Amino acid sequence: MNKFILFSILISSTLFGQENTYLKGKITNPSTNKCYLYSVLTDVETGEYQQIYLDSTELNKEGEFSMVFNLEKSTIAYFYDGKESTTLNLHKGDELYLTLNTKFFDETIVFSGKGSERNNALKNLALLQSTIGDKFDSYDISKDTTEVFIYFDQSYTDLKNLILDYKKTYPDFEIPPILLDENLAWDLNTRKKMFAMNHAMLALIGTDAIDFNGEDSKGKTIKFSSFKGKTTVIDFWATWCGPCRAEMPSLKVLEEKYGKNVNFVSVGVYNDDKNKESWFKMAKDFGFEKVMYISREDILQIAAYSVEFIPRYIVVDENLKIVDAMAPVPSSGELEKYFRGKE
Repeated sequence: MNKFILFSILISSTLFGQENTYLKGKITNPSTNKCYLYSVLTDVETGEYQQIYLDSTELNKEGEFSMVFNLEKSTIAYFYDGKESTTLNLHKGDELYLTLNTKFFDETIVFSGKGSERNNALKNLALLQSTIGDKFDSYDISKDTTEVFIYFDQSYTDLKNLILDYKKTYPDFEIPPILLDENLAWDLNTRKKMFAMNHAMLALIGTDAIDFNGEDSKGKTIKFSSFKGKTTVIDFWATWCGPCRAEMPSLKVLEEKYGKNVNFVSVGVYNDDKNKESWFKMAKDFGFEKVMYISREDILQIAAYSVEFIPRYIVVDENLKIVDAMAPVPSSGELEKYFRGKE
């Protein structure tokens, strides 16, 4: 028996009398000449999901598109223009017309036609959640955390109440996973932890870097202070961390450009110590020369750095004073400002 629950749109059927669902629209300033509709397969046992593309169509020269399909039951689907996406709540017999301008994708989405009320409501909720998140990320980290958290606790409460109001107004409105109470709570708590960590890291600027111990690729214990004399970039990462791996090519480019005068120290944290060699092999495969592995039992020695979210980068000057305890990721192009001119 297939254990997957399929939230999907069944492509148009030839059965006589079958009520079709229509999704038509127009994209101004299209990113590509095609658009796509997809759903998600969710494994009820593991929670893992697969993204399944269900249909696609080309835009005409005016940016118009048309999709026709049969729906057995209502579903959460995703419309993708090749660059950005929006969530839809589709029901059998809907006749939706979607317009948007890619210059301001989310802000310009408008639905009309049968089923438009619930989809405009869904669009509003997604936009509001994004707006709250963007403001959280841009909030001055020197602000008192209590003040900030009170504001955002209220913002998320208001968002949840708006969801309930829409549910009352449109009884057939379905809440997508990202807006479920437990996911909103996780999102809020994660953002609060990140803000608190950023706030705390401000106090470390100008202080002495922790002289922590780690194991090098030859199995010898080395101290961080052995890198004194050069600007040093510390990269905390683990083998299981996808975003860490994604940043490594950009970090390697910087090492190749500045490595003679800047230390790039690759530090292993929160790995399975039984697979320690896998970490060293990955570091070698990416070409990192200066490596330090910290076992789980020794992780408390860097507790003051609050390395709860990785990848994480810290910049230290030649005298082992902290320059930035929450440095930008390499791919941003901002990390280079700390050692530009030291080629």
